[in-house]
Amino acid sequence: DNVDDDDDDDDDEDDDGDSKPRVLATDQLHWEPEFFNELIPLVKNIVDVITWHDYPLGPGYGNPNLQAHIMDPTFHQKFLAQAQNASAMVRQLSGEQRTEIWMGETGGCYNSGHNTTSNAFIDSFWYLQVMAGFAANGHSGFCRQSFIGGNYELVDKETHVPNPDYYSLAIFNRLMGEKVLWVDAKEEDAKNLGASNSVQEQVSVWAHCARKEDNGNNNNNNNIIVIIVILINIVKI
Repeated sequence: DNVDDDDDDDDDEDDDGDSKPRVLATDQLHWEPEFFNELIPLVKNIVDVITWHDYPLGPGYGNPNLQAHIMDPTFHQKFLAQAQNASAMVRQLSGEQRTEIWMGETGGCYNSGHNTTSNAFIDSFWYLQVMAGFAANGHSGFCRQSFIGGNYELVDKETHVPNPDYYSLAIFNRLMGEKVLWVDAKEEDAKNLGASNSVQEQVSVWAHCARKEDNGNNNNNNNIIVIIVILINIVKI
């Protein structure tokens, strides 16, 4: 479970019962352990969320390996390992304060992304991989750059038509709940799905309990599990 349980928390409300604004810091570029090791003890009683941002795919242009990296699950493991280390540090240094950690800004590749890649179907192979992976590694928020603007926009600035990643995000938010489950794909399962190489190279699996209804009532979804399966380089069978 990568987020706090939904217990009543009076600290999130003011004396009138209204929600209080949350304090976030610092959206540092890249996860810098030495910096955060000094910062977190100083601000843990002040901030609610520690944020950082990164563009793991590199530049949008002048990057001949961009699409190959998007379609390579092993390439994303370094980014997810950073997420795991970052979450562990925040959890350890914030102690009883239970400070949250978010990915505060990412769009895959920087310099506004890449036209026909960042705004195309292929980008969802990266987007779903890291969005689910960060949830599984202790991050309770994941902020996408951007809604409108640049090639990595979720909605086309000229036509106002949603790009593929918009639908990936909408489905993720609609179906995937707060409770993250541990799941592992085994070699024989990958072969049954048609994978030609190792499971680590071709199959990624993520699982959450189903999202609660808007009214907080989850009585009908208690036994529902939502699974994301990403298959890459599958041979014809």
